[in-house]
Amino acid sequence: MNRGIIAWFIANPIAANFLMALLIISGVVSVFNIAKQYEPEKQQDKILVSAVYPGAVPQEVEESIVVKIEERTKFIEGIEKFESTSQFSAGSVLFHLADGDDMARVLREIRSEVNAISTFPVGMESLVVQEVKNWRRLMFVQLYGEADPQTIKEITKDIRDDIAQLEGVSKAHIPWIEKYEIAIEVSPEKILQYQLSLDEIASKIRLISQNIGGGVLRSQSGDIKVYSNNKARHVHEFENLVIVQRTGRSIKLKDIATVTDTFEEKGSFFGFNGHGGEAIAIDSIGNQNDLAVSERVYAYLEQKRATLPDGIKLEVWSDNSYYLAGRLMLLVENILVGSVLIFIFIGLFLNLQLAFWVVLGVFTTISGVVALMPLDALGSISINMFSLFAFILVLGIVVDDAVIIGEGAYQECEHAGNTNAETIYKGVKKVSTPAIFGVLTTILAFVPLVMLQSESSSLWNTIGIVAILCLLVSLVESKLILPSHLVGMRLQRKQDSKLSRQLQQLATHHYPRFLSNCLDNRGMVLLLFCAVFFSLYAYYKSGHIKTVLWPKLPSDYINVVIKGNEGLPNRDAHLIVQDAIAALDEVEQSLFDAHGVEVVKHHLYWRQGDSDSGIFVELIKAEDRPVSTDDIIVLWREKIGMPAGVKSISIDQASSSAGPNFALSITSQSPSQLLNAAADIKQYLINTKGVMEAFDSSHGGTEQLKLAILPQGEFLGLTVSDIALQVRQSVYGIEVHRLIKGSEDTKVMLRYPKALRIEASDIDDVLIKTPAGHFVPLQQVATYHYESAVSQIQRVNGVNAIHVSAYVNDALVSPEQVQQAVMTFFDTQIKTQYPQVAVKLSGNALEAQKTMLQMYGLFFVVTVLIYGALAIPLRSYFKPLIILLVIPLSFFGALVGHIVLDINVSLLSFMGCMALSGVVVNDSLVLMHQIYQTPNPTRAEIIRACASRFRPIFINSFTTFLGLVPLLIESNPQSQFIVPMAVSLSFGVLLSSMITLVLIPLLVSMKFNFKFNLYRTA
Repeated sequence: MNRGIIAWFIANPIAANFLMALLIISGVVSVFNIAKQYEPEKQQDKILVSAVYPGAVPQEVEESIVVKIEERTKFIEGIEKFESTSQFSAGSVLFHLADGDDMARVLREIRSEVNAISTFPVGMESLVVQEVKNWRRLMFVQLYGEADPQTIKEITKDIRDDIAQLEGVSKAHIPWIEKYEIAIEVSPEKILQYQLSLDEIASKIRLISQNIGGGVLRSQSGDIKVYSNNKARHVHEFENLVIVQRTGRSIKLKDIATVTDTFEEKGSFFGFNGHGGEAIAIDSIGNQNDLAVSERVYAYLEQKRATLPDGIKLEVWSDNSYYLAGRLMLLVENILVGSVLIFIFIGLFLNLQLAFWVVLGVFTTISGVVALMPLDALGSISINMFSLFAFILVLGIVVDDAVIIGEGAYQECEHAGNTNAETIYKGVKKVSTPAIFGVLTTILAFVPLVMLQSESSSLWNTIGIVAILCLLVSLVESKLILPSHLVGMRLQRKQDSKLSRQLQQLATHHYPRFLSNCLDNRGMVLLLFCAVFFSLYAYYKSGHIKTVLWPKLPSDYINVVIKGNEGLPNRDAHLIVQDAIAALDEVEQSLFDAHGVEVVKHHLYWRQGDSDSGIFVELIKAEDRPVSTDDIIVLWREKIGMPAGVKSISIDQASSSAGPNFALSITSQSPSQLLNAAADIKQYLINTKGVMEAFDSSHGGTEQLKLAILPQGEFLGLTVSDIALQVRQSVYGIEVHRLIKGSEDTKVMLRYPKALRIEASDIDDVLIKTPAGHFVPLQQVATYHYESAVSQIQRVNGVNAIHVSAYVNDALVSPEQVQQAVMTFFDTQIKTQYPQVAVKLSGNALEAQKTMLQMYGLFFVVTVLIYGALAIPLRSYFKPLIILLVIPLSFFGALVGHIVLDINVSLLSFMGCMALSGVVVNDSLVLMHQIYQTPNPTRAEIIRACASRFRPIFINSFTTFLGLVPLLIESNPQSQFIVPMAVSLSFGVLLSSMITLVLIPLLVSMKFNFKFNLYRTA
């Protein structure tokens, strides 16, 4: 009588069917409730401290704010690195936490230390200390048309508030909004007429315009609160404030100043498709269901359009939910098509009934995993690009495991001539132990992905967890559910018996003869393997195959950043942007003339304050375009050139893999050495083959006016500080009040009229009030001269820094090759010329380096564990080494695939190799188990054992390959991000089957031959 859980499920088919139904139903229910996102939430582990110090120059911000924050916080445990930026009127410090450290504790300690600083300058606004949240951009909603800016803004704010109230929306905000401001402008003539300085006027406004509580009257009928509500909130209320009484006459603010509702003076602009407008960004975070949110937003906008005034339109652009839905459907379709091909193949070569249960088992496994993914204990995994990627990654291994069990049972049934429960159990039992340990060793191969800790670790963690869940559920399905369904299956076939006989002929005659010849020429065959191995390795190391961190994903968006020279006027920046858009129009027209298709769907441009200008272009979908995004970028870059007044123009695809693919952080205590070294490295990059563009983050000198007091000023009792403060009040202004208008923070600013704040010479006539109460022009008490000063100061770990980055054309050279060349250039030349300069990788290159270092350490540990997991079923210390030797050789099949298809090796390629190792371990372990049915197998027994495993290994390899064929032939650009993985696994599995069926018996034979010769010599 058979005992054990496998036998019990075979004898109780109702239990097996119930378990299968439970897994499938749970998965179906979970599909409708689980979060669906473009990608899993990335782990930021960053804390930002930001400060606003209106009117302060970068050096002042650095010395009085940034350095104090750095010194106070740099020794807090858990901080790996901190970066600071000091610029006009603002400064910030960004803290990078060590991987896995306690965010709440570090945030609490930073906030405590910063709040304890008592020497911050007067006039600095309250510090903001916050965790950097990982918001995912879902879409933009654009309002535009022929209307005044205030109307556009108010309608946009209403729509934003409505969208924010929709179910599931985490955040809706207006990123480029111009803030309201109430401007109070006083001319010098009025100041002289009424003998009131700006500071005195501001004090009067603050004194009069305020709400004052008058206490509480305790009457018998109840408490009565007394208060005065005098705070001005609107222009007319400010105008009617009485500033001073003169000869019985009330002098109101409107008598001495012009009060207007306006926007902040920040020199910004924004445009969409040639019109003014405002954009609403809709972001998501955590396990928000992005597809559901997108549907609700579209439904709301459809209703809202009918209520808009004439001439105002609503559009959606940069809609990531479209790509999420498209890629999800693409991957699901490929899984379905692959499963159909697997069904047909197994049905033709084995049995249609067996093929049906194997494929159904795959869907049962997937359903079971989907049911488990939302569990909090597993991290509430969503359906996203990377979780679906994991399903495809292990699909071949899951099928492989099921085929091993199914073919083992089928082979036993063929031998016994029946398909009863006893025979099925015997067939399953023969292969169950190696199959179980094969899956367990594959699980160990995915453990490093779960244990990785980095900024992008959530992506790898998702792949690892889902892959491990698939393997665990497949163990349950293939060992408990599948055998029960094979009881009573039909052995005799009619239409497909010819194919089956041909495969059997190959396994029992042709392959044994070929293997026998290989064993006769062991040395030559082994030498051939080594020659191929080292040839491919040399080809790879020679640089013929490029290696990149992440394959560049095709995008329908182009992002342009235009860095102007320091002090570039807003008017000139606007003209440069308009010229760039005109160049894009020329490119589009030329493409339309050539192909008859308009490729640009939307374009927008913006600038906020003195920041860089930006252009964002949305193209029509890639599948509808005759030219690629990269081709359009090349044409556009040629048209734009380098306009006067521009420091650099960056044009790149806008996607998660976009941005410079090479970056360095250069640091030095010597500002001159830092600038010179950065310039030399940047020039070296520009001259390097394959580098399209190179940039540095240095901000050149901008002109500043430095005040100096004259003897006449000192005689009148003035100081430089007195003069500078009054000049600042006239030019920048005095913040009199800060109001909340609607939901918006609105400043009330008092200053000179704008016409008197344009040219440098305008400050000559700024009125300075002396301690005696007299007003004199600035030119009588002070002088000024121009001097150059940096507009931004960057520091890394308290040391001045400049970041150098570049776009590398990986079709010509890999970023890693550029990195090696630059580091050699630094060691041989830069370090000698500038000894105080240090360089370090940054950006994606640093992230890749950290990830690979972790992977190396984890793989060493995992290799030892895999060795142990193989040693247990094989009961040997030597036998697992044979399997471990086969694994790296099989990776060169993946390399051949990359050579044939001419694609770069990337991290996704290595993911495919990881799955490939699972297939190799599975097949190799079962083959080794079969060979060692006798302790010391003879040559004939080795050949016979290998022949018995030829058919299942052949079927396993081709079913895995067929499962990936839809991805290999898929032309949709959305599938390109997983092609490297599919190439590694598909090509690798085809060659690994040959390696397994030849190399393992070869090594086993050599081992026994060595032992025999050793024994005979002794």
